[in-house]
Amino acid sequence: MKTNYYQLLEVQPTATLAVIEAAYRTLVGRVQSEPDCLAKERVLHEAFEMLSDSRTREAYDIKVRGLGKDAEIGNYKVIEEIAKGGFAVTYRARHVHLEEDACIKQCLFVSTADTQILKAEAKTVWNLRHPSLPSVRDMVLMEDGTFVMIMSYVPGLTLHKYVQKHGKLSAEDTCFIASRIVNALQYMHYHGVVHGDIKPANVILPPSQDKTSTANAVLVDFGLSSVKPSKSSRPLGYTRFYAPPEQEAAAGPLLPESDLYSLGMTMIYALSGSEDAVQEKEVPDSIPKVLKEFIYNAIREDVLKRPNLQHYELTREFSKMRLAAFGRENNVMKLLS
Repeated sequence: MKTNYYQLLEVQPTATLAVIEAAYRTLVGRVQSEPDCLAKERVLHEAFEMLSDSRTREAYDIKVRGLGKDAEIGNYKVIEEIAKGGFAVTYRARHVHLEEDACIKQCLFVSTADTQILKAEAKTVWNLRHPSLPSVRDMVLMEDGTFVMIMSYVPGLTLHKYVQKHGKLSAEDTCFIASRIVNALQYMHYHGVVHGDIKPANVILPPSQDKTSTANAVLVDFGLSSVKPSKSSRPLGYTRFYAPPEQEAAAGPLLPESDLYSLGMTMIYALSGSEDAVQEKEVPDSIPKVLKEFIYNAIREDVLKRPNLQHYELTREFSKMRLAAFGRENNVMKLLS
């Protein structure tokens, strides 16, 4: 983009509308006596029109701040865009010296609130170390005053993309994924962190060394997480259908059992391959009884009636289900192709 409207109006990308208006009026008055004043006023007006409307400003911010291929941030070079949501965009990048991949997360918009959310997410995950969780490597301050978060890169498909591409999963494979997510949740909850946004798009199935299977499932995106929530804590947001009733109502703090509800709804999606089944809370009839009972217990409306993951013998229950389904317990899920 040839012209940066923020630089033209001599304001920061985080400037409020009042500051933008004041800068515009001052600059218009300044160029009145200059040669070619009409052309300069026209450009200033164009910048003001773009930045004074919240909708056009958001679109402009996304365009001007996009980290295109080969863009460099510190020691990292952007390779490709991975995903874009309503709040942020993520990229796969590579360390220029080590030639190792990393993940870069950048807020879509320039705002103090969004920057604080990203910093809070980084602080949430900073000291967590678990095979089924990503790790934060760094926070880099950008020229526009915002930050980008550097994380470990997790290759593979999200559960949502996998189901879209290959269809629903077997009960055995769903249990494989759930058992690893539960193990990560037990670790997180022990350290006082409630994820707050478990859904198929936030579960990645990384390939194993032979590229035809996965030996793990990784839970990502801590943007809605809550750390050691108190009675006065309230959810930052929610994903429709996967969020429990208490999170949608924002009537109280997130509890570990809130994550369990979202996991149960995610399992329904995996087993059915259908968003309609998620909306209706329908577990397929063909699912083994032990797994069906777990899911229905997990998605109870009353948060206090859901199982407590720290005490629930879920690992044993998952093993029983997998043994019943296959006659033996596999350590590797034959999923990825």
